[in-house]
Amino acid sequence: YMVSRSPEAFHKLLVDEKVTVLNQTPSAFQQLIAADLQSAKPANFALRYVIFGGEALNFQMLKPWFDRYGDAKPQLINMYGITETTVHVTYRPVSAADLRSNAASLIGVPIPDLEIVLLDEHLQPVPDGETGEICVGGGGVARGYWKREQLTNERFIPHPQKPGSGEKLYRSGDLAKRLPDGDLDYLGRMDFQVKIRGFRIELGEIEAAMVKHPAISQSLVIANKHPHSGEQRLVGYFVAKAAMNISEIRTFLGQSLPDYMIPAAFVKIDEFPLTTNGKIDRKALPEPGKERPNLSVAFVAPRSDTEKYLAEIWQEVLGIESIGVRDAFFELGGTSIQAGQFVARLYADLGEEVFVVTLFEKPTIEAFAKMLDSEYESALKRFFGGESSMETAASTVEQHIVTPEIIEKMKHIVPTVHLRDDDNSPKNPPALFILAPPRSGTTLFRTMLAGHPQLFAASELQLLLFNSLRERKDAFSGKWHVWLEGTIRAIMEIKNVDGDTARQMMHDFEQQNLSTKALYAKLQHW
Repeated sequence: YMVSRSPEAFHKLLVDEKVTVLNQTPSAFQQLIAADLQSAKPANFALRYVIFGGEALNFQMLKPWFDRYGDAKPQLINMYGITETTVHVTYRPVSAADLRSNAASLIGVPIPDLEIVLLDEHLQPVPDGETGEICVGGGGVARGYWKREQLTNERFIPHPQKPGSGEKLYRSGDLAKRLPDGDLDYLGRMDFQVKIRGFRIELGEIEAAMVKHPAISQSLVIANKHPHSGEQRLVGYFVAKAAMNISEIRTFLGQSLPDYMIPAAFVKIDEFPLTTNGKIDRKALPEPGKERPNLSVAFVAPRSDTEKYLAEIWQEVLGIESIGVRDAFFELGGTSIQAGQFVARLYADLGEEVFVVTLFEKPTIEAFAKMLDSEYESALKRFFGGESSMETAASTVEQHIVTPEIIEKMKHIVPTVHLRDDDNSPKNPPALFILAPPRSGTTLFRTMLAGHPQLFAASELQLLLFNSLRERKDAFSGKWHVWLEGTIRAIMEIKNVDGDTARQMMHDFEQQNLSTKALYAKLQHW
């Protein structure tokens, strides 16, 4: 037992005893690779097969092994299995070519006497390419749990494709998708599937993207609540071969992942803690600290009163103790929700509206402070002078409160948007009613973007949920299409064009897959 806990001692045992077949978890084999690389020369192994199981295998971690020993001898094999199905269920030989795969963790195909059906939450089969729960059938499936009838009925279900046959499927609680060639791509536990900012996320996809970075040898992503804000966030843990900064990781992940899948915090560790059976011990992982992360820019302390004021707010909102004036809000792990909290704090202190989009345009304290000093000079003087801004804020709020009398007046001045009838367009489209307040639509839209405390800006909230306009359009199809019309109306007001022109402009933006950040910038600068 003690030899198996020491990678160096276990490495020596494999060589001395001429072991031919090794079955390990990927995490344990990762440590064995590190022990092997301590020697300048390859070891005289007698290994014919190395079999992986017990947890997801990230193929990128095998690169040092393939560089030294190739992929023919020993043959590396990735297997998936569970106790309730007599352990092994799938089989897949691993080659050096798999290092170029974009999959999360390929586990191959079922062994001959078993089958795998991928089911959705309604226990219906999913099409190829879609994520589903791995359900195992065949000769190796157990009858159930001893004297636990309720749990047996929950996990061992009738085969949905063979009604009346008496055959059962075991619900594994694991997620996968079937690729066009029949290979199964393992995506992790359903327990590890999380929802961040309205998006359902497979943590295994983020882990697979992280280990594609040449300096990262191992990764793990978890979801937990931010200790300060209570907001659900992603935390990425990694083992790196060389020193690297968080900005570099964010930039790298941004090339393949949308914003909402990039972890808010990263933790570099020397090695992952393991349980007694060789799996990563998630409970033993360190919590992200409050210290400033290692960024690509050097720390520059706040200098002016405005910079010090902004730094204090960022420290409170982000839960970071020390923030430099050239640190970017979103590189520090900031989210759109925290951006809204920041803007709300500015409004409470200064009594004037500051647009959320400004933080996207001026993401550092240095740049944001220059903007405030230039455009909000009187508000800053009042704030730093100790005068209360509550009276000013209250009068501003009163200007925007919508009373029943105002609504009654609005009924008589509601314009309609006239679009030409297109013979090729779908018939019987959903009715569209656009309410225009008795003031500039442009001003109202910008007020909504500013996150006014007395105005529930649904358009702002749904825009911030999406990484690009194409994602937004796909999400708001069918009966939800009306959510797209508010932005079209804003373009009509700002650009002074008719409905057809505005709709075509929006269509062009969607075809370009323009990001929502870029759309914000356009709406503010037109």
